[in-house]
Amino acid sequence: MTVESLLNAGRKKQLGQYFADQRVGRLLAALAGAESAKSIIDPMVGSGDLLQACLSVGARPEKLVGIELDPVAVHHAYLALDGIEGVDLVLGDAFSTSLPPAQFDLVITNPPYIRYQSKGQVDGISVPTSAGVRSGLVRAITARKGLSEEDRELWCRIAKEYPGTSDIAVPAWILSAALVREGGVLAVVAPQAWLSRNYAQAVRRLLDSAFEIEFIVEDGDASWFDDAQVRTQLVVARRRAP
Repeated sequence: MTVESLLNAGRKKQLGQYFADQRVGRLLAALAGAESAKSIIDPMVGSGDLLQACLSVGARPEKLVGIELDPVAVHHAYLALDGIEGVDLVLGDAFSTSLPPAQFDLVITNPPYIRYQSKGQVDGISVPTSAGVRSGLVRAITARKGLSEEDRELWCRIAKEYPGTSDIAVPAWILSAALVREGGVLAVVAPQAWLSRNYAQAVRRLLDSAFEIEFIVEDGDASWFDDAQVRTQLVVARRRAP
């Protein structure tokens, strides 16, 4: 039984959960070159779908990390990744929990699409506020020893400038990008509108400044996520050397 079948539609919508199936996950992992990554993190890991996908395309990382605020989802991630060496799953909000200090070869994620108008509590889970996410994001960036002073200044500026009306996927992109080592890969499931929406300008500016886009794959038949109302894309970008 999948975690999706255990959660009602209203709960998933309020938590912004659209779980990636293995077909989508394997495609994203393969495009990202997961098989060569020695360290992989999904900071919004859900039930572990994308980490499983990395393993299924041949990844054998020394470190495999996932962070998730939903205890039901993270329980299923534990079950799915049981017996895999180097796995570290953390129950918590990626914007407020302690992040691993090292940078990663691959940061792969399908960020939640929580609107800030959502309830503060969903089934006992504290949904982060706009102010809480922004302050946590700035703290996390400031603490990243793997970022140069120039990069830290860029990331912090973008973290302070993105519109407060954007959904949580925007700061999730920024946080994920801050975890990628130089020469490493960022792989994200994104709504197709990320290319055109004003609130995503911060993300595009960050990618233009610090990454090279390698792949953008469109969900041409709109069937990747049956319960989503918008089409999605897979975006793979490589972090530039300074």
